[in-house]
Amino acid sequence: MNNFTLRLKRETYDNHTVLDTHIFVKSLYDECYNRNVEYYLELHYIILNELNVLINKKGRESFPNFFDYFDKEYIVYNGSDLKKHKSVKILLDKIIIDSDNSELFLCHLYIWWLGVLFGGQIIKKLINKNNNTLSNLTSVIFDFDCDSRELVREFRKHLNSTIVEEDKFIKNVNEVYLLIRDVFDELTDSNEPKADYIII
Repeated sequence: MNNFTLRLKRETYDNHTVLDTHIFVKSLYDECYNRNVEYYLELHYIILNELNVLINKKGRESFPNFFDYFDKEYIVYNGSDLKKHKSVKILLDKIIIDSDNSELFLCHLYIWWLGVLFGGQIIKKLINKNNNTLSNLTSVIFDFDCDSRELVREFRKHLNSTIVEEDKFIKNVNEVYLLIRDVFDELTDSNEPKADYIII
């Protein structure tokens, strides 16, 4: 049995941890309202929608059936100002460029889909607990009409049986993690309160 996904997890762990421990992500655990919660949801809608659009362009019939569980209406933020942020534009451009290569495109599905199925489930509970008006938004991203654990198993099996250029895939995942870190950096900076300066 190919254990590529075990190697993938091991060799991308450090950069993934950078995201998990980022101040932007930590702010989502705050019981008080903060703009980062909306940024987090907005970013997921934008990225998940882009991935869905690209899958439809490629033809859903060329992908495994379980991909259909992610075929949702992620269009609520289509006019989002978040797309104007430099780091978000770079990330979206990377997704579009990688979509021309079937294995590199899977990198993005791996990062965002498994992110939703794992850590995202914890964050969903926290967001809903602290901001009960956002439950409709979180449900589209995080809720599935199936066993999410089975989705994870199916996706891992697909990667283990599909990925040929393992080193290239792992390198790309690490690069994308760093691009996401840049997004978190920019969103954190844009949400920092601006100091009032007194000119004498």
